[in-house]
Amino acid sequence: DSDSRNMNLKVKDLWDIEYGCWNMSLLKALFDDHSTRQILKIHWLGAQVDDVAIWTGSSNGKFSVKTAYLLDQRHRFNVPVTKCWRNIWTSKIHERLKVSLWRVAAETLPLKWGLVNQLKLLKLSPC
Repeated sequence: DSDSRNMNLKVKDLWDIEYGCWNMSLLKALFDDHSTRQILKIHWLGAQVDDVAIWTGSSNGKFSVKTAYLLDQRHRFNVPVTKCWRNIWTSKIHERLKVSLWRVAAETLPLKWGLVNQLKLLKLSPC
């Protein structure tokens, strides 16, 4: 089945090693004209380098649950990364404490003042 073979293709399979250029017949068979033109603009490095997976959700390219969570929840927090955030994440304290501090700072924990604000209560009662 040609569709299942195409699903296993890698970028290097689209390169014609013998002629040192993109395999035009394969590109035209797999992609529309616009996509083919865009691919042709890509400069081929020529070195035999293995494909590697890179996680774009972190600055070092490595996947972590923390960066996946931050990426997934960025719409909720919408707080710019500051020196304060970096200090929390790079401190030498337990990971759970880091997450708790971060949640307090990002106002995502259901603390009394936050709940009051959400429930539109007029004043706080004494603790």
